[in-house]
Amino acid sequence: MAEFIPSNDRFCLPTRYLPRVLLSRAATWRTVTIIFVLAVLTITFLGLNAQDDVTRGVYPAIAGRSAIYFVAAFGIPALLAPLVLRINRATPWITGAVGLVVVLVPMVLWVTSRDGLAFQWTQSFKFGSTDLFGDLRTPLEWMDCARRGIDPYADSVNECTGSAMNYGPGLLWFSGLGVLVSAIGVLGIVGVLVSVASIVWLSRHSDGRGKIVLLFAVIAPAWIDLMVLANLDQAIVWLAVFLVIIVRRMGPHRLLPWVLAAIPIWLVGTWKYYPFAMLIAFIPVLRIRRGWMLIAAFVVATGAYLLAYWPTILTTMGSQAGWSGGVGRDTLAAFIGGQETVDRAVGWSDLLVVLLMLAAFAWGWASKRAGSMDLTPGRVSSAMLAAAGSAALISSVTVSGFGWPYKAAILVLVVPLLADASTSPIAFWRSTSTMLILVVLAMTVVWNPLVGSLAVHVVASFALGFAVHILITAWRISSNVPAEV
Repeated sequence: MAEFIPSNDRFCLPTRYLPRVLLSRAATWRTVTIIFVLAVLTITFLGLNAQDDVTRGVYPAIAGRSAIYFVAAFGIPALLAPLVLRINRATPWITGAVGLVVVLVPMVLWVTSRDGLAFQWTQSFKFGSTDLFGDLRTPLEWMDCARRGIDPYADSVNECTGSAMNYGPGLLWFSGLGVLVSAIGVLGIVGVLVSVASIVWLSRHSDGRGKIVLLFAVIAPAWIDLMVLANLDQAIVWLAVFLVIIVRRMGPHRLLPWVLAAIPIWLVGTWKYYPFAMLIAFIPVLRIRRGWMLIAAFVVATGAYLLAYWPTILTTMGSQAGWSGGVGRDTLAAFIGGQETVDRAVGWSDLLVVLLMLAAFAWGWASKRAGSMDLTPGRVSSAMLAAAGSAALISSVTVSGFGWPYKAAILVLVVPLLADASTSPIAFWRSTSTMLILVVLAMTVVWNPLVGSLAVHVVASFALGFAVHILITAWRISSNVPAEV
């Protein structure tokens, strides 16, 4: 007979059922997430909400092809037993070398006027950006405008740049750097080198599966576009890696390294807003005496900044109103709603996306418990990287609604955590393997916006739930003891 736990309640579960209930929570949320993914693909495939002939004919075909990718992502790990991969120690350096070659070759071809070969190269790797360092040149031109006394937010600023500024006003605090616009080539190359160095560091701190995924990442269109354009989203990766390195080197029990890491994150947040969300990676600072003051200061400074510049901030956020495509929430909602033109109004299809993300978040949260991972310093560091990257990505592509395909490159920050599961149960290994496959799909299949947007939202939500649960658990366990990160 079942043995019951004494309780004041009228009914309580038999003890023999309790372990099963606890261990099935991750599996339950995995099932719910899969159901939502199937719902998105099925609704799009059947064209139940198609609003014109274009979506009625095209979207079902895209959904059908997309289903193949997700069947592979969820099905392949289910057919495999956990694998312990022995990867050559030189793999991180090989990854860095490959990343440099893939990015620098087309740059050399463009500079030497070998446009034909450059075009063939871009087609081979499926990246579409040919505006070399264009996303770095534009902010420098805005700075130069301000330095010369011209308002970069004006509708017509053709005398110094071709478009009105859509970055935060904090960028203009550094208007003196506008003189560097003449050194755009050098700055772009430096950015590439720092980004590749970051990937090498991430690869060195990843297990076998992670090393393989990062090797795929450096030849993925999303990563290459980010490098070629030199978009400031690179800074998300740099700052997350810098946070972990400086905290580990200077000591996680000291407040100073956390402060030194928070300052540049906050400054970049005044440029692009969503880096503010990286504050979630600072949960471990609460283990330090008066550490809460750093988080409070960050929040107060952010609030003061938003309040002081609110009219300008509303204008910059509204600049994306006419943009469409990419991996943002609007793109995913448009497929579900059968809309050829993205509707910025929040509707039922957006609600479905949010429910999907909540299920994936809960799956990631419960996976920490199911995985029974020891909270080693390395794992807490990986959780900080994943929390910073996934929070910034969700703030960018979900909250704002729009996200260029290169946004998916930020997912490289979640790889070390997802790949660190060699001692975990089979179900957990399969869950993280699914997420790693989705990382590759999000960064690679840029020609299919349904696959990209759906994969980005699932992975970012899962990684955020997984990482935050680790960080909160580590904080609670070590709240009275100086802990290492």
